[in-house]
Amino acid sequence: MAAPNPKISKSMSNPTTLGQLAELLGATLHGNADLVLEGVCGLESPLADHIGMAETAANIATLRESGVSAVLHGPDLEVDGDGLVAKQPRVAFAKLLQHFRPEILPSAGIHPSAVIDPRAEIDATAY
Repeated sequence: MAAPNPKISKSMSNPTTLGQLAELLGATLHGNADLVLEGVCGLESPLADHIGMAETAANIATLRESGVSAVLHGPDLEVDGDGLVAKQPRVAFAKLLQHFRPEILPSAGIHPSAVIDPRAEIDATAY
């Protein structure tokens, strides 16, 4: 198995069942609805307890051999085992990324340690 990519493989702290993901994506579920997944992974950094996306039969074989727990794919591919079928797998994968790694926005206001010139003007729409 390839070395994990730290940008992808860090704990995503939002464990979700395959059934819940199917509902979230409006995808067709194949396999164990109660399978708990910890996040998403790519072909280059496959991980157990994660779901990967396959666009070709070769991708499916690579993911299955690597030990990922589930495969997301389009309706034109057939996959044995746990997975999700989405009409637009790339869009579904993007939604999975948002689900497992939601964007964290900074809080509004001025940080207590900020040093600001007294003559500075901050626009009301600034983050």
